[in-house]
Amino acid sequence: MEFSDAEIKKLEEITTLYATVKKWMLYAEEIHPEKKTFIQPINEIKNAFDHLMRVFASKLELKSADASYITINLDKAFAHIYRAAYDLLDYISIYLRKKISDEINGISPEALTTIFPEYYKEIKPYVESKLSEISNLRANKDIGDPNTDDLQKYVEIIETIKSLLDKILEIKPSLIDYEVKKKKEVRQSKFFEILIYIAIAIVSGVIGAISYAYF
Repeated sequence: MEFSDAEIKKLEEITTLYATVKKWMLYAEEIHPEKKTFIQPINEIKNAFDHLMRVFASKLELKSADASYITINLDKAFAHIYRAAYDLLDYISIYLRKKISDEINGISPEALTTIFPEYYKEIKPYVESKLSEISNLRANKDIGDPNTDDLQKYVEIIETIKSLLDKILEIKPSLIDYEVKKKKEVRQSKFFEILIYIAIAIVSGVIGAISYAYF
């Protein structure tokens, strides 16, 4: 069974892309609320496998086909895995942005500014700045003419957002501790204010009683 140099190159591209898809598929399963497999990419990989089997059937002379048949099926196999990659990245992109929002929800701006200033200086600006870029990458996706450079840009954005979420999860306990401490200080402050008002009322009452007794 022999492959031309062009066919070997395409097989290498398919294998490399599949490794990326498998990595993000495992992560997508990990973050799924019910740890379920994301069905759409699985279907794409199944379709890619079918095209690869057609290639091997031809190479093993189990099916009569010419060189163009091999090229077409290798290209289709790559296209299916390419689509699977985008499906996974789209899903993970939505999850990561929602997760960041959920983790920050309920944390006061004061706590973030004091304990985690990077959120306003780096994380929030980065995520917001990448929304339009992600939209453009998705809009320019062409399964018939795959652009691996654009796909790699998408992967890099997702990897960065994932690392930013990891930072938030790491600092979250400190943010919660700060919030608890501030609420305790506020309660103590209000308690002392009430004591002061009571003390003033008592002193005023005593002074009033003394004044009444002497005058």
